[in-house]
Amino acid sequence: MWLPYVAQDGTTGETGITTLLHFKNADNEFSINLEAKHIIDTLCYHYPNLKDGDVLYWDYAQKGSNEVLPNYAPFSFYDVDFDGEEELLITDYQSGSYSNNTYKVYKIHEYYAELMTGEPFDYLETSAKFDSINKRIITTSTGGQGSIYIYTYQLKEYETMYGDRPTTISKFELVKADIIDDKGHRVYLRKGDKLELED
Repeated sequence: MWLPYVAQDGTTGETGITTLLHFKNADNEFSINLEAKHIIDTLCYHYPNLKDGDVLYWDYAQKGSNEVLPNYAPFSFYDVDFDGEEELLITDYQSGSYSNNTYKVYKIHEYYAELMTGEPFDYLETSAKFDSINKRIITTSTGGQGSIYIYTYQLKEYETMYGDRPTTISKFELVKADIIDDKGHRVYLRKGDKLELED
């Protein structure tokens, strides 16, 4: 269900104020409310005079067989945190640097989905690489004046308390940062609790 922007002359835009996505299969169902600028599909450019209750149909663009983060699919499923369960990835088309897509990642639970807000899932662009063997994620983003930031996250296990007994949790930790800018190329490596600049 989609609520598009409506101009003063009554024409509708390709972006929406609110989008409600509802997913359902034999075992589970949940809904996600996406607000503001999420782009439904470029097909909406062709329908500038939508009215309440109109229904649009178009083919779902599946992600390529070699893609983790889809270029054109509006959503897809993939195990991005290496826990054996697929997460839901919602594509925000060309909203990142150099017209890359960004993605919202949702952990699927029974009857609801939870937005994953911790690093590295708080900001994923199309260029992110996933190494499921070593349980590592490498993100690349750009800053002002051609700066490039390459961050390497490693999945690690930590012991914490759950009530009266220890339990193990998994968490991604930034272990390496490559910074390339007008000052050169600098590499920071995690040593204990600190990121230290390499010589």
